Amino acid sequence: MPRLQPGLHPARGTHGEETPPSCDRLRAPTECYRDVHIQSGEVAILSLDRLKDAFVVALGLPADVDVTRLEYRSIPEWDSLAHLALVTTVEMTFDVMFDIDDVLGLRSFSACVDILKRHGISFDE
Repeated sequence: MPRLQPGLHPARGTHGEETPPSCDRLRAPTECYRDVHIQSGEVAILSLDRLKDAFVVALGLPADVDVTRLEYRSIPEWDSLAHLALVTTVEMTFDVMFDIDDVLGLRSFSACVDILKRHGISFDE
């Protein structure tokens, strides 16, 4: 997947136009759970495959990569820019908003599962 071009805002081009093709890493997978609205105390049970897809898309990995064992900077694709793309993709996919502790704590796939559980998302393992 192409990296962002210098000078482009991750959500829009230099002049506010639609997201440029170079920002594909920041787009959530086509099927997301924005229609899943979680009330305080409720838990949504979703497929773990959805989170795996988010990792594959955000990090620009081949679909057959086992992302469940990934850790931050354990592969060249997961650098600081890709980390932000991953945060954005997961937030968009699961309709959550991470705080700074969540962003810094997202150090592995399993950490992401734990963070999402704190946001009311549970997975069918």
